[in-house]
Amino acid sequence: MLSLIATALLALPSALASPVQLPFHSTASPSSTRLVPVALGVMSKCPDAMLCENVWDRVLETRVGGAGGVLVPGGGGGGAGGGKEGDVPRGEVSEFVSMELVYIGRENKTATHGVTCMHGDSECVGNMQQLCAAKHWTPADAASRHEGEDDELRAQLRGKQGWEDWWNFVQCMNYGDRSRIGSESAAKECARVAKRDWNESVASCVAGKEGRHLLLSSVRRAHKLGATKSCTVLIEDKPVCVHDGTWKECPAGHEVGDFVREVKESWVKLNVGGKAEEMGV
Repeated sequence: MLSLIATALLALPSALASPVQLPFHSTASPSSTRLVPVALGVMSKCPDAMLCENVWDRVLETRVGGAGGVLVPGGGGGGAGGGKEGDVPRGEVSEFVSMELVYIGRENKTATHGVTCMHGDSECVGNMQQLCAAKHWTPADAASRHEGEDDELRAQLRGKQGWEDWWNFVQCMNYGDRSRIGSESAAKECARVAKRDWNESVASCVAGKEGRHLLLSSVRRAHKLGATKSCTVLIEDKPVCVHDGTWKECPAGHEVGDFVREVKESWVKLNVGGKAEEMGV
């Protein structure tokens, strides 16, 4: 499936050809485990947000577990599962988290979109494009478009977590010049890269009251979480790191491996109740 995305990217205008991490496709399957909530407080046109999202794209593709005596969740097989004592995560980090973007702005009843965005109205539109894609794209939709095709592919698509397609959409929008963000033509191109349709429901969401409501709700959530700087990384609704010109306020580190470790520790706490270091994670 990655080859399909790479082919799609090559077919788009050269503005998308920036050497940024390619979008990922996880093979996560439904399970009884509790996913680790990860949120990034961002502004869609902010360079700090783009850097942060690129770092997290690499985090999500990182594999954990495997060699070294690490047990497979549930006592066998790959991927997420289990929850009994002694289990630790094994697979891509994307299989063990739920991703969310929350948008930083200022409520303003007189503003066009009900919010003042630091990088202008086009950023507000970019925020709403990403929010509307997140709301309207579901894994079931992806599977239904492949009726009659390979059963394994359709099963994989049904198992995708709900946030993966819009995450790939965001990664695509981050390619090239920031001026593209908020453009409907760029949104349509990146929807195709994510194997989605920029259909009437998504376009109407962006242009109408629904998009404005989603943006306002997201801005309020960012404020409630204490995400005032783009980009703020939150794990289990707690700020763990900030990139604002440079990395700061990151007591556990800011490298890919540091974020991977924090996700693993949170997963063990949520699903096992033990300490990750005591379990070889």
